[in-house]
Amino acid sequence: MDDVAEAIMDRIRSLEMKPEYSREDIAALVEARSGSDFEVSRFCVGLFLGFSKDKLEVELKERLGEGGTGTKRYQKDQEFFLDVLEEMGLRDAIIQAKRPDTNLLFVTDGLTWKARQNDLRKIVLRQNDGRITRIYTKQMRDQFVDDLQTLKVEFGI
Repeated sequence: MDDVAEAIMDRIRSLEMKPEYSREDIAALVEARSGSDFEVSRFCVGLFLGFSKDKLEVELKERLGEGGTGTKRYQKDQEFFLDVLEEMGLRDAIIQAKRPDTNLLFVTDGLTWKARQNDLRKIVLRQNDGRITRIYTKQMRDQFVDDLQTLKVEFGI
């Protein structure tokens, strides 16, 4: 995990779990004092919304209009920027992601991990402490499908 990934995880962890989130919570997630802090904010927003970096950029440009999508734009018109994030469903996405009954499933091809043993150890530690429900490899496809079907029934989706 590099410094940016660690900063993203810290930012997400800084949002306490609660049944409802306010506009102030969104502002706290997005608040940044520098361009690099704002990039962390954008990654977090993208993660909550399920958008790639490119998809988030396209959506923000479309909704914000002229004037950019970065930290200067945010600082220039924070209220409008926050309006756009709320319209994109960020508040509901945070609620869904921060639910205490959320199951995080980790899928890997298993091949590249031989060169990244330290990263793999961290992932296993997260599974052991309950932050990752289960780790799957390609060879565990059938178990993955079975577990998804079980979760579907348990959550009524």
